Amino acid sequence: MSKTVVIIEEISPTEVIVKCARCQGYGTLGKGWHDPECPTCKGKGRLLIEVERLPLVKCSRCQGYGTLGRGWHDPVCPSCEGAGCQALAGRWRLVT
Repeated sequence: MSKTVVIIEEISPTEVIVKCARCQGYGTLGKGWHDPECPTCKGKGRLLIEVERLPLVKCSRCQGYGTLGRGWHDPVCPSCEGAGCQALAGRWRLVT
């Protein structure tokens, strides 16, 4: 399964909102309303990322899943902090 970076909105040349890779945009760790809130996006299903410059690419360590395994229950990827993506060049940081 190929994971792609889903940019929901480009707020500015240095800020973008992306779909949370860890919960696949559901906001929960699972696909039901009764499942626990995703700790990466805090239940929003999306993340605000600040970058020096675009584009964003799939995280090379977790392959865009946001975790070191292929499930939400696996440890969060330390390279992308669960976002599933990174800036191609320059610095970036996960805001929410």
